Amino acid sequence: MLGQSRMGGQWRTLPLAQRCRNFALPLALLAACATSAAEPLRVPITLSEEFIAAAVKSHLFTLKGDVLRVNDDGSGCQYLELSRPQIAVEDGFINVKADAEARVGRLFGGNCMLMLDWRGKLDIDQILYVDAGRQMLRTKPRAIRFYDANGTALHSSNVLWQWAEEYLRTALDATVVDLQTSIAGINQVLAQFLDQGEGLSVPGRFDLALGGVEVRKDEVAVTFVGQLPLAIGAVSDSQAVVALSPDELQRFEARLNALDAFFTYVIKKSVDDGTDGELRSQLFESLIEIRYALNEALVSPAKPQASDPVRALFVEQWDKLAPVVSRVGGRQIGEQSALNFLAFVAGADALTAVDKLGPEYGVEISTDGLRRLARLLAPADAADPVDYSEQPDAELENDFLLGIEPGAETDNLLPLIWDFFVAPAYASTKPDAALLKKLNNWVPKTRDMDDYLPMVQVVIDRALNDVLKRKGLEKDYVAIYRATVITAAWQESCWRQYVDDKGKRMPLRSGAGDIGLMQVNPRVWRGFYQTDGLKWDIFYNAQAGADILLHYMKNYALKKAEHKITGKIDNLARATYSAYNGGPRQLSRYRQKDASPHGRLADKAFNEKYLQVRAGNEMAVRTCYVGG
Repeated sequence: MLGQSRMGGQWRTLPLAQRCRNFALPLALLAACATSAAEPLRVPITLSEEFIAAAVKSHLFTLKGDVLRVNDDGSGCQYLELSRPQIAVEDGFINVKADAEARVGRLFGGNCMLMLDWRGKLDIDQILYVDAGRQMLRTKPRAIRFYDANGTALHSSNVLWQWAEEYLRTALDATVVDLQTSIAGINQVLAQFLDQGEGLSVPGRFDLALGGVEVRKDEVAVTFVGQLPLAIGAVSDSQAVVALSPDELQRFEARLNALDAFFTYVIKKSVDDGTDGELRSQLFESLIEIRYALNEALVSPAKPQASDPVRALFVEQWDKLAPVVSRVGGRQIGEQSALNFLAFVAGADALTAVDKLGPEYGVEISTDGLRRLARLLAPADAADPVDYSEQPDAELENDFLLGIEPGAETDNLLPLIWDFFVAPAYASTKPDAALLKKLNNWVPKTRDMDDYLPMVQVVIDRALNDVLKRKGLEKDYVAIYRATVITAAWQESCWRQYVDDKGKRMPLRSGAGDIGLMQVNPRVWRGFYQTDGLKWDIFYNAQAGADILLHYMKNYALKKAEHKITGKIDNLARATYSAYNGGPRQLSRYRQKDASPHGRLADKAFNEKYLQVRAGNEMAVRTCYVGG
């Protein structure tokens, strides 16, 4: 044996799991490695009180109007009915309170001969447990309490109590969460993601099932457990990856694009008409932060990596997004929709749990694997979850109220009364066509600034006014917003859209891929804005930047009251720019002592420029070209 001949007797003394990891083995030992070296896999998932309440209602209170009837003989003379259930998750049990009505009698000659006609309330404590097949959550009653209409508890010797308890206990012992389909899907996802190349892993042997349930205050913790076969011979994390070749770079970008499309799909599926503002903001923040991370990985891919960077990005970004998506799932009204979210979250969590067991498991974040994982979230959706497109996405625009329609005439979008609320100098929106044509074919030199800068000022003013007309802003903040947009254009590009590149006019582009006058990154803002417009239309680029800045000012700086927290109204501009420059979670970066050196410098430089613009010295932008 190769491993034994190299190590001699020492190889025999190693644990089987370590031998499987470290040595090339004959086929006779592969099966032993797959079983004896299996690692336990544990995936904890939290179910919200809303989800549990909906599940209990849908499985127990099955009649119209959330009603449960037991011992109903069909005559109308004998039944126990529970209605208007109120369900809470307490420490150790599920509590169900309901109005109750009981009738005990017989039908004679079309009339009910009643021995008992009672109305009151029931208070039931239900135990939640995992069924014997480890695929379902079931409830059974721990305690049943009867109260009359006055709230007086009935004694267990009461005739009603004795008559009803037997039927109730049978009815309340029921499945409330069926996870068979979810578990099967998660097992398939694991099989898809685990590297099966060259016979190095054993697919289909994960046996993921419900391992336990813990009922806590306001939530239920469920643990999926399984045995994960060892992926023998996987590349160790200690082996650094060399710089990527051009072909490898292309494949790397394709995998990043699939990952971007996957996360975008998940976030879009997490937004609906009922999504509140806070949750919608968290989803937006997650989308932009994920795209910042993916873009950063793409612009510096040649650095030596200790492990697959796409795999690391998936794990890192899913850890951040998971709590938000879990909250979305917990708020789903339909049980099937909630179960889909549960299966998806559990599947993604299972992958990250496998990753944390060690590199020997060979998790590969493939396009097909991402597609299968996303299907857990929306099984019936015909759209491809990993389709990467640079075209505007109406769903994204509607979800987050961002986006610019290229070439749109916007002067008539609001009544002319708007002009009373803004300065006449920028009351109209569309710049002169000849001016735009000139600017879009001009790479200015320093000697051109007397002509060039006033033209760009018109474009910026018209662009921000266009955004204001369509999306609105309280009158008190219009001047601050205007100064913010003008200053951001100065800070980002010195009011340039184009540069000379070996005799050719090209859009100004940063090392991170930010483009044009407002330095809008087409990868980060994919789906919201058109890439060609950002590159080749200075007005569209200005509109896009103004749109993003207005979004951050209205929905972040103002909503989170940065001006009130700091006592300075102009800090709305500083907060807005911090978010624009670093992402929405960097809103307060300008006032944080532990901000990154790059962030501190950017915020300081922006504030210095902003103060000049607010003082009316907009043409101080000339210092970019002629010195201080």
